[in-house]
Amino acid sequence: MNRLSRYRPPISRSPRGLSSLKADWLIHARNVVACPEKHRKLCERVGGACAAKGVDPDLRRPGMLGPNYEEADHKILCIGQIHLATEWVEARDNLGSLQPLMKRWLDGAESDEEFCDKYNDAYSTLLPQWGTWTKAFGPVLRRFGIGPRGVTHVNFARCWQTSGTRVYDATGACAEEFPTREIYDLVEPDAVLVLSGASVFQAYPSLMRGLPNSEWAHFPGRRSFAFSAEDIAKTVERLSEKLVASR
Repeated sequence: MNRLSRYRPPISRSPRGLSSLKADWLIHARNVVACPEKHRKLCERVGGACAAKGVDPDLRRPGMLGPNYEEADHKILCIGQIHLATEWVEARDNLGSLQPLMKRWLDGAESDEEFCDKYNDAYSTLLPQWGTWTKAFGPVLRRFGIGPRGVTHVNFARCWQTSGTRVYDATGACAEEFPTREIYDLVEPDAVLVLSGASVFQAYPSLMRGLPNSEWAHFPGRRSFAFSAEDIAKTVERLSEKLVASR
């Protein structure tokens, strides 16, 4: 049995000191972090959660509810594909430093309020270091005065991969266990920015299941996120149209 499976039951829906959105996000986060045994095995079988030194094989990654998301003028949900193991163990002040915090929370040694604040604050500080933000989300969102603390961020796959690993199957498997619609309904964004290759969507239409297409702004598929100024400008234009329509 997965040693985290006993943590699967959700937390109270009304932790003291937390808004209803943060309380609901914590329920979602706990269900992701304490990944059920059946999905964990499937994930590993199809190429996700690759063995990597310093990465806890049992924990999964819930993404981030930006510390300033609730007060943001424009609420944006940013969706990537999957974490790289290097983001957890190699970068300075890496995400691996959050693993002890996640374990303490599951063990009850860290309160819901403390976990929510510490985890999301640290994640929002690390997010700007990754290529998904520096090459795609950041250049678009700064045109609207939106920084990493003001967005919700999540990946289709809640596990990780090592460089060069095929990730399509892991992405599809995660879409079944942790539907994108769940986080979408939870944070109620004005618009969604998606960074994932077209081939992934074609292979796994379940990624988009139940979501209104009118609120999605896709980046064009590019290797290594090599977006041109024209790509960024077109995405800015699409996002602007969606934000105007949402008012």
